[in-house]
Amino acid sequence: MASDNLYPPAPTNLPADLTRPASAYRLRVLAMIAGLFAFVLLYLAFVVLAGLAAYWLLMLPVGSGKGQAVFFLLVLKFGGAFAAILLWLFLFRGLFKRQRVERATHIKLDEKEHPALFAFIRRVYHDVGAPPPRNVVVSPEVNAALIYDTSLVNLVIPPKKDLLIGLGLVNVVNLSEFKAVLAHEFGHFAQRSVGLGSYLYVANRVLYDLIYSRDRLDRFVDAWCAQDLRISFPAWVLKAVLWTARKILGFAYQGLNLVYLSLSRQMEFNADNVAVSVTGSDALIHGLARLEFANECLVDAARGLNVAADHGLMTDDLFFHQHRAAERLRRLQKKPQAGLPPELPSDPAQQVQVFEPVDDGIPDRYRSHPTDHMRERNAKRTYIRSAIDERSPWLLFHQPESLRRRMTELFYRQILERSEKYEPRPAAEVQAFLDAEHAETTFDPKYHGFYDDRFVNPGELELPLDGPWPRERLAAWFASWPREELKAKIEAFSEKQAEFQVLQGLHTGELKPKGRKFPFRNQQYSLKDVESLMQMVDGELEADLKQLHEIDREVLIGHWSLALRLDEARKTGGRWTEELLERYRFHLSLQGLLQKMLGEQNRLNAILNVLMNNQQLSQEDFQEVRGALESIRRATEECQEEARGLRTPALTNVPKGSSLYSLIVDRDERPLPPIAEQEVSGEWISRLVNRCEAVLGRVRRVHFKSLGSLLAFQEQLVGQCKPVKQPATETAEAPAAQPAVGPSAATKPAVAKPPITAMAGAKPPVAKLAVTKPPGEKPPIKSAGVDPPAARPPSG
Repeated sequence: MASDNLYPPAPTNLPADLTRPASAYRLRVLAMIAGLFAFVLLYLAFVVLAGLAAYWLLMLPVGSGKGQAVFFLLVLKFGGAFAAILLWLFLFRGLFKRQRVERATHIKLDEKEHPALFAFIRRVYHDVGAPPPRNVVVSPEVNAALIYDTSLVNLVIPPKKDLLIGLGLVNVVNLSEFKAVLAHEFGHFAQRSVGLGSYLYVANRVLYDLIYSRDRLDRFVDAWCAQDLRISFPAWVLKAVLWTARKILGFAYQGLNLVYLSLSRQMEFNADNVAVSVTGSDALIHGLARLEFANECLVDAARGLNVAADHGLMTDDLFFHQHRAAERLRRLQKKPQAGLPPELPSDPAQQVQVFEPVDDGIPDRYRSHPTDHMRERNAKRTYIRSAIDERSPWLLFHQPESLRRRMTELFYRQILERSEKYEPRPAAEVQAFLDAEHAETTFDPKYHGFYDDRFVNPGELELPLDGPWPRERLAAWFASWPREELKAKIEAFSEKQAEFQVLQGLHTGELKPKGRKFPFRNQQYSLKDVESLMQMVDGELEADLKQLHEIDREVLIGHWSLALRLDEARKTGGRWTEELLERYRFHLSLQGLLQKMLGEQNRLNAILNVLMNNQQLSQEDFQEVRGALESIRRATEECQEEARGLRTPALTNVPKGSSLYSLIVDRDERPLPPIAEQEVSGEWISRLVNRCEAVLGRVRRVHFKSLGSLLAFQEQLVGQCKPVKQPATETAEAPAAQPAVGPSAATKPAVAKPPITAMAGAKPPVAKLAVTKPPGEKPPIKSAGVDPPAARPPSG
């Protein structure tokens, strides 16, 4: 078969115990089984007790009493029985609550269409001794995984599993690495660990939902509690029982989750060993070396394609742009080997270390996967050289161009949520648009990072400005601009920003020192010193910002003086000076919008953290959250309305006089209504988050274009005054004697900047619900001697 030629050979002379599970794994399995057994017993005990309580209350005799006593007895009998039934339903629903894998971005493959791929997959699972998957599906991700839907029923009946292959992964690995990745996934099957792991995952997920999620039952109980105490006391009893049950189950969740995380790490090692047995020690590790950068490239490509779609351009091949993003990011990061594994030495016994140990402050007991360094050490504990086949896995797919186009269309619909008709253009044509965008949104390295992640502040723009400068001062200033000392100044400023961030984390409790003291600027301090250190660093940052803004003013006055002399010399009627000031006016107005949107995003992140960490809110807190969310909705709309009055200067792919509103408006045509009186739905919050992110992303993009275009225009001014070789009799007064600045940023490749996450000098309003950590799992700030506090372990 043709696929035989595409199947990398397996290594020989393998150790007999390479894939044998270690004793630590067997101990973890025993602990898991014991934990599962205890969990099931505890869960069933709660269900039985709730049912018995309802039965006992229904059988409770009313007696022959009279008056108020009978009334309370009836309320206890029927209200209490109703409350017990609600408790029973609360527990029983967990048996059938199903967790479904999101499959909107998946395409199921047919073996008849891709026989070589299925033959390749079949050989892999035969070689590792694993059962076949139910289906093979592909997605646009940089990923490969076993996926399955679950419910508590799956503690008895194992779920059916599909093999997911991310085409973003296929696009970057070679055949040997692709085989290793698949062998790792089937290694879970082969070790039967995936069955044990899925049981624990199911129990973990059900517990999490019972403990932390809130639904209509909780809202019904809250509404019942709000009634007169004479008829609501059963609801208060139920609420107390629910709180107690959740606390007890919460302790079970903590223990079960730690067992799950521990077993999950060991299962990864076991699956890695299976991959090593059929591909050697290098292939899997080399594949891992590509993943993080490949995902960064896919995200970068997606961001650019979304911009192109705003201009009516859609590509026919997402993965073409992933490759081009890799080329660009390697240049920008000055890392030509980023995302590329090292070459293997000629000596087959010699190893090359790929990953360094990491100290990210996350305790190992809270990791669901080992670090890449741990996995490399495990894979190479007995080193087996891999036979590397550099060919692409795309060779296994029949007509890959057609599949890439189908996946690209799905990507636009589901990932970018574009509703326009999909009329793709050739990828090279769309890439030309993206290259032009990148050229304008990058800053020349000669500026030493002076314009990176910072709002410029040149002061007042109304005439007359502080000038114009005399010719001698102009010549001297441009001869030294950009100044070399900018590099040290910007580096020092960035270091102080990082220091302030660490101090802020210590102040809020997000970070904890490893001991009683923590290091800061080569000295040891305690937590009581944090506030004073923050004040000191904040004062230093303010002083540094003042100096940077003074330089901004110099840049404005210098280029304005130069433009004024050009207009006078060429009699252009003020064209150069007017355009320069027009660009500054637009950019500063745009900065104001960006500052507002960053402030609203900060407030929204704070609220989302409050909601994630407080599943139940008091009425007062709910009203505060509701008001803040509504305020953010209005502020987002106001920013868009404010943009209606702003017209752009000429930008790449944007004609002069374009409405800023048309460039930043949210593409969701459905209006986002004000919040309903008594409820904030998850769907409403999700739409608000998407709207804020969409508008902020577009404002941020235009901000970069505006600043890049402003710098290019200033360099164009200098280029107009470049010295021309003159006869010996030329006087020093001639305009040609003006100093020149180097190549324009508009024509010289420059260092691109990723989207800003925070900008120096921007001080967004602080929300009353002040939580600065954005939602989702984020790595803690790296800092010597500082660890994050112990947190609730992540769910399965």
